[in-house]
Amino acid sequence: MVRRTKKEFKPYNDYVDRTFELKWPTAFLLGELQAAIKETNDYHSREIERLPQQSQAQIEHLLSRSIKQNKVLEIQLNSLDEYERVKPSIRGVFRGMAE
Repeated sequence: MVRRTKKEFKPYNDYVDRTFELKWPTAFLLGELQAAIKETNDYHSREIERLPQQSQAQIEHLLSRSIKQNKVLEIQLNSLDEYERVKPSIRGVFRGMAE
């Protein structure tokens, strides 16, 4: 029969690890942080093609059709963001103009 001695850990520095209850919530927060970083990277690395300018008559026809038939519009604004890139398109149903 082998006689076993009590195992003791003597720290060689002042570091004390966090308890298990503190590690799990941190792991979930790191997952959310990584997802947010990926989303930000995807947003900043996007390449949106600039579409040609439509005529006034064509714009009025599409807006009228969206109001009357409840059709979804996708609008590309004629402006750039702070990095001189085309802004993402806006999608939705046109309900009318605010005055």
